[in-house]
Amino acid sequence: MASQIESHRSGAEVVNGDAICRKRSIELLGELGLPKGLLPLEDIEEFGYNRDTGFMWLVQEEEDRAHLQEDQADRLLRR
Repeated sequence: MASQIESHRSGAEVVNGDAICRKRSIELLGELGLPKGLLPLEDIEEFGYNRDTGFMWLVQEEEDRAHLQEDQADRLLRR
């Protein structure tokens, strides 16, 4: 995954630090018309978005995987 990030880093908006990363990622979800609670947003070290390629990434301190049941995912998408 790191090599994919590096290939999109040029020309991307990149911010570091949990508070600003959380803010920018939530703003981007809103811009894209996605639910603000779509991603697990804890302990974010880096957020990047390359508007030209549409590639977005989040780097977290520790791996945190979200496992949603089908009905939970449906509720999130209906928001």
